[in-house]
Amino acid sequence: EDFDDEDDLETHYEEEHTYCRRCGIMFDAEYELQEHKSDSDKHNICNSCDKDFATRWALIQHYVQSPRHDYCQRCDEHLLSEEELKSHYDNAHHRCHDCNRFFKNQRGLDEHDRQLDAAVFTT
Repeated sequence: EDFDDEDDLETHYEEEHTYCRRCGIMFDAEYELQEHKSDSDKHNICNSCDKDFATRWALIQHYVQSPRHDYCQRCDEHLLSEEELKSHYDNAHHRCHDCNRFFKNQRGLDEHDRQLDAAVFTT
């Protein structure tokens, strides 16, 4: 079969064979390809979106930016809903609801709130 370019050839490999485009490796069986992807340091896969990222950092940024994921980057943890994520932020990370900043502890958040109140009172 003739292909217009290398991308068309690789698309053919992916669709018709057990082929890893990122690594350029052909496998004998689908389970071998899946095992390769799950064990390899070269693959950072979001299973729920079926996307493969070049680096772990890129995968994490996907989790943070995608509305499909309720993910806490600080804990490297997926939560079940947006409400659960917000509750987690409030309880574990001392989040200011007004500016969405995070503080190390409750004391830092309380001081931040005090400064906000003082700024509002003086203006």
